[in-house]
Amino acid sequence: MRAFGVYQVELPPGAETVAHDHAEDVSVAVRGSGVVVVDDDEVAIGPGTFIAVTPDSTRHVRAGDDGLVFIAICG
Repeated sequence: MRAFGVYQVELPPGAETVAHDHAEDVSVAVRGSGVVVVDDDEVAIGPGTFIAVTPDSTRHVRAGDDGLVFIAICG
């Protein structure tokens, strides 16, 4: 269990996470909507959407108009 962390992230409407590229991660949207920006590509997410990102890509998450709650599993 020390090889990864699990986080619930709750973003209000329009908020975004800090861009990072330090870990491999998988995220799943639980509630709301938004986008995951991987390098320069935006991927829309909503409840049930899974996104996996490798450590060589920079990414951040931006909440939509209704906010976003997602679970991130980072290795």
